[in-house]
Amino acid sequence: MWLTKTSKLVVVGMGLATWLFIGSAGIGQAGQSQIVIAYPPVSNLYMQQRQLWMQNRLLEDLSEALVPIKWPRQLTLMAVECGFLANGQPNANAFYNPQQHSITLCYEFADYLFQMFSQQTQLPQNQQGLLFSGALMFTILHEAGHAVIGEFNIPAIGREEDAADQFATIAFVADPNGAQLLMGPLWWFQLSSQQSKNFLGFDTRDAIRLYSDEHGVDEQRFYNISCLLYGSNPSAHQDVIASGMLTPERAPRCASEYQKIRRSWELLLTQKGS
Repeated sequence: MWLTKTSKLVVVGMGLATWLFIGSAGIGQAGQSQIVIAYPPVSNLYMQQRQLWMQNRLLEDLSEALVPIKWPRQLTLMAVECGFLANGQPNANAFYNPQQHSITLCYEFADYLFQMFSQQTQLPQNQQGLLFSGALMFTILHEAGHAVIGEFNIPAIGREEDAADQFATIAFVADPNGAQLLMGPLWWFQLSSQQSKNFLGFDTRDAIRLYSDEHGVDEQRFYNISCLLYGSNPSAHQDVIASGMLTPERAPRCASEYQKIRRSWELLLTQKGS
């Protein structure tokens, strides 16, 4: 059962704590946690899943990555049944709500990730579980990036979705074991892109949906994350190029790209934490 893998999620939280402590004097010294955990009631459809999450303290494990941040107010992390979209599909989503000062994880989204990775039958179950854990942790840290921007009123030059991806990726690579868990979101974006289209083989409606979305297309997110992973330690991540996760043309710029993005986040966090 993938719930048994949640202990691995805390490791990335430790990496985030290390990065924030080194990068900013006022953040990473929170003292009493400002994170509130909530499991609102659900319908019979998700009653058992809600009970399992509560028993296994899933959100509590996930919240370990958010505790090191000295939030200016309480931030709620909650698991919610998000229902269905207008097209009848489950609302598989996770989001930050600036009005409610909350991060919401939909049970439908966890189901989506679990189904995606459980279909990779060429992988052993423990590897499927590790990929699922990494993708779920990346999602929480991505939304935490939005929350940091919103709660601290940090300027985000360019697309905020890219900034949130960068925040999550830097938190992963700050931990020695983070690179392994980062394979989760990389597999996720790769599999998602394969499911949605064969890159150039999509119709006009697909193109409008893909390119009008606030997120970058999955291929772009895949290569951007790969670049930051490689750039964080090029000598240790030569396999990123060898495996085709990063093109040789972009690779030489990734170290400076990583350093620039990390310094930018640290500068902004230091200013807000002082």
